[in-house]
Amino acid sequence: TSQHTTAHTLPHKVIMKTLTLLVLIIQLIGSRAFAPGSFGNHRGHSKLFAEGGAPQYDKIEAVLKHAEVLSKGSVMLHIATDTAIDYQPGNVLALEIEGNLNLSELEEKEDAKTNGGFLRGPYTVSRATEKSLDILIKVVGDKSKMFANAEAGTPVKFGGKFKVPIVEGIQKEETKRVVLISTGVGVGPCVGAVEEALKDDSFPPVELCACYRNSDEIVYGTYLDELQAENLGRFSWKAVVSSESGRLS
Repeated sequence: TSQHTTAHTLPHKVIMKTLTLLVLIIQLIGSRAFAPGSFGNHRGHSKLFAEGGAPQYDKIEAVLKHAEVLSKGSVMLHIATDTAIDYQPGNVLALEIEGNLNLSELEEKEDAKTNGGFLRGPYTVSRATEKSLDILIKVVGDKSKMFANAEAGTPVKFGGKFKVPIVEGIQKEETKRVVLISTGVGVGPCVGAVEEALKDDSFPPVELCACYRNSDEIVYGTYLDELQAENLGRFSWKAVVSSESGRLS
């Protein structure tokens, strides 16, 4: 594109002095992330691996307070616990829910059999407090459907802490502008990171580019419009819908 051509013709030092661009592409992690070796490069507060098996982590008891439908196929899980926790937007954890074993996906069925009947998978934290978590999921398979259809009060478990939180990973003193790019439900942790960044007056301006396939999949559109209006010069956002405007490239 013309933008790419312009960028390549500018001296490297000019680009670095005028704009420090941070691109965070947050994508939904598939169920295969719990195959042996999947979290080998991540750090956590507990032992990650059993010998030849899935990651090991301390499990925290919790309940699902509400499964909130935010757009077509996107559901925010509001989770509460009595245990003090320390998570931030962008952290990845293991989330579990008890389910039947009449599953279409053989790999999930086998894992549930060895995990006390609990289905589990890695999910990215969108928001967190000392006693609660918000996790945005895409409803695509047996496990995600079980989470999305669960009633308020359903017991769940979670544990582990992987990945560097989004805001923590930004060197704000050296950054002129932050650009977050998300696809699908990856917008969840980006929104949480924006909320955290706006609490810090010294944080550089943030732009969010949220990419979707169809317009009915857009999450938090009205809320983000309001957030932008309340924080002019500090936060802006746009939705890119590939079925209407083509893919962002």
